Amino acid sequence: MNTITINSGNYRIWDFLDLYLPEKIEFQKDNNYFITGDNGLGKSSFIKKVLIPEILSENNKNILLFYIAQDFNLQFYAIKAYSASRKEEKKKVNTFEDALNYMLDDFLTSIKRETDSIFFIFDEIEVYSKLAGVMEKIDNLNKISVTVTHNNDNLEKISTEKQINFSKISRDSTKIIQTVTT
Repeated sequence: MNTITINSGNYRIWDFLDLYLPEKIEFQKDNNYFITGDNGLGKSSFIKKVLIPEILSENNKNILLFYIAQDFNLQFYAIKAYSASRKEEKKKVNTFEDALNYMLDDFLTSIKRETDSIFFIFDEIEVYSKLAGVMEKIDNLNKISVTVTHNNDNLEKISTEKQINFSKISRDSTKIIQTVTT
């Protein structure tokens, strides 16, 4: 599968929030995507409630998912404890970047089955300068990467071909607009 498609329509994310997608979004292999928009518009909810379920659906069983959650602190401490328990001197985890690289290296070395592609999602990562090295590591893979941010300054730090912008259209509704950038 070279494409993950999210069809147009209304998506009920929470009792108080609908996402409106005027046209389908196709996440295509070998592309980087940025999901942007102000806080509280449903970017992370879209990832959790719409995109990840589609990636994990039966239609896409040959796609692997690598997901860094919005609040990386819990993952960071779990990775740090795990690496310490394995007593690997070469792989000490002391920083956010160490943890991200540890997870990525472990993920990449554990890939044993045939995959159509790997879907990377980085949700609201604050240390974008650290992500550039990770993006270089995954650049030659059959991958789709999605980075969620509310800070458009981050768009300059990592190359991207596609931008998906969330904008508020009413108190309880958000519109998703896909734009192509070069």
